[in-house]
Amino acid sequence: MSARESLGDARIAYTLAAALTAALIVMGLLAGKRAVELESLRGQRRLETLIECADSLRCYSAAEREDDRLSAALRFANASVRLECRDSLREALADCAGSLRYGSGDFASELADKFALLAETGGDVDSELGGYFGLDANAPGNIPPKPRPAGVSERYLIETAESEAELLLGEVAGLPPILPSESGFSAAAANLRLEFSGADGRILRLVYIRPGARIGAGLSAGELRERGLSAARALGSKKAALLPDEELCGYRLVTAVDMSAGSLFRLVYDAGGRLWAFCRTSLPDVK
Repeated sequence: MSARESLGDARIAYTLAAALTAALIVMGLLAGKRAVELESLRGQRRLETLIECADSLRCYSAAEREDDRLSAALRFANASVRLECRDSLREALADCAGSLRYGSGDFASELADKFALLAETGGDVDSELGGYFGLDANAPGNIPPKPRPAGVSERYLIETAESEAELLLGEVAGLPPILPSESGFSAAAANLRLEFSGADGRILRLVYIRPGARIGAGLSAGELRERGLSAARALGSKKAALLPDEELCGYRLVTAVDMSAGSLFRLVYDAGGRLWAFCRTSLPDVK
């Protein structure tokens, strides 16, 4: 029989309909089973991430060596970025990870208990941790970044920011995450703050309250001036020249100016040559 005649036969039509119904039922059951398995896997990963966060924070609190604390801080940073949560909470966790890296982790034990409780009770991460960090649960998760030139990717600007930060803080083992902010990009820890341009990723400001005493012999005023000039030139101002510097309470302010580019650099060093602050501004009315 032709296909039309076959379908015209009621018995064959009912058989095909039954077969299709059975196939749809089986497919629905399989899809439901897969959905349950995926949800179970998602829950398992969430639990593992919460436990990893709690364990790394407890290891940080118990660590006596600097290397062990840094290792625990990196473990927490890697675990916290895997947590499913709002962007505002993710940024707060990134700030915490940065604080741990730079030796300010008095909150570690208390925060570890929060993660452990979430792992045990299955509570909502956004509401529980958001309350701990004082975040508004009704606030939007994303803060719109400052508009950037067309065709320039965020990844490229962040890479530029990382490169410039390393030029100034090359001796620091790891930097806080660089994230979009209202004015461009920023990175922060308890004792370190960096701000970058949203247009080109260049570093604009830096404040680093360094822990511990100065190590090594002090540098002369001339050596500190040369260090500041080298930093300005490394940041792209090849024609930078020094202005008179100032000294106060063991800190020296070195100022470099690049008239051709219209840029002014201010750098504050301690007697050992460690950078504590940096600022880049534009000169007014440069012709």
